[in-house]
Amino acid sequence: MNRIAHLCLCLCLLLPGWSARSLGAPAPAVATPANEGAATHEKLPRFASLRFDDVNLRVGPGTNYPIDWVYHRRNLPVEIVFELGDWRQIRDQDNVTGWVRGPALWKRRSAMVRMSEVTLRVAPNDQADPVALLKPGVITHVRSCPAGSAWCEVEIDAFRGWLKRAAVYGVYADETIEGQ
Repeated sequence: MNRIAHLCLCLCLLLPGWSARSLGAPAPAVATPANEGAATHEKLPRFASLRFDDVNLRVGPGTNYPIDWVYHRRNLPVEIVFELGDWRQIRDQDNVTGWVRGPALWKRRSAMVRMSEVTLRVAPNDQADPVALLKPGVITHVRSCPAGSAWCEVEIDAFRGWLKRAAVYGVYADETIEGQ
């Protein structure tokens, strides 16, 4: 086999979805449910958070695509809406979408206050004593969100308490989160 043919064969074996026979026509994709990520087989969409202080948001799934935005906020909650290999298409709190590498995200759940100031409370009800007053943009670690509850238990620094789900970006209205 000559060197060029060998190189083409090697490239075809390394590129998912391509075959040596077709050399240009993608192989049929393996079907995955619409609500499941092809790479991780985890539920889509789902929330995650940024693992690093600086994360590049690209216009496409690869380093050959230009950087559209750089996030400078570790633990920022983002919604994963699609997966392609090692890349995740995400949506942020401002509905901006783009692509980041999977390792730039982690499963540790966070939530960001999106409304005007909200009160962190000692128990999951409006009459419970206040713990702290949180301003818009504050990021909290989500500890739990009980099934059927309008509240989530969160912590930020030394403060721990309960916030209404509707007051934050990073949790779904019907989602159960247990002991994080």
